[in-house]
Amino acid sequence: NEQPLGKIQDFDHALRSGLAEHVDVAIMKLCYIDFRSDTDVDALFAAYRDTIEALERDFPDITIVKATVPLMTDRRGLSKLKARISGNDRFGPAENVARERFNTLVRERYAGDHLFDVAAAESTAPDGARSGGRHDGQDYFALYDGYASDPGHLNAQGAKMAAAAWVRAVAGAVR
Repeated sequence: NEQPLGKIQDFDHALRSGLAEHVDVAIMKLCYIDFRSDTDVDALFAAYRDTIEALERDFPDITIVKATVPLMTDRRGLSKLKARISGNDRFGPAENVARERFNTLVRERYAGDHLFDVAAAESTAPDGARSGGRHDGQDYFALYDGYASDPGHLNAQGAKMAAAAWVRAVAGAVR
């Protein structure tokens, strides 16, 4: 974690080192912790895009499912105060803004092309409302509190919801 370019390179290396001969579907997904407020999102997306598209070109029999980045909850009130006091406030709205920028680029590039929109699933409450906010003039989505066991991980309900979304994405990828 916290080395997204390394993850992208590892994914490429794994497929090129023989794994591609044994799979029909593969996914490249980064983690919420891979994004900081100062992440060069455009450069990171370019590396992701270039790697995915080279793999699709070189391994046309494999369906590569693209994925948006998971989110963190929108820390407010006591949760935000506790994070500041504990010194664990490095992941908040500014990081969700960076994630949203990456996710927008993924959605724009791969809409309708085997996309698992993790962020949309995580930020959409059972009633269809989206969790999120605004930071420094930029809108962002956040992990819905009802799906969270902590600021960045899913509880049982969230895991079940995400698993169902993943199955739908893979089912749509199978030829």
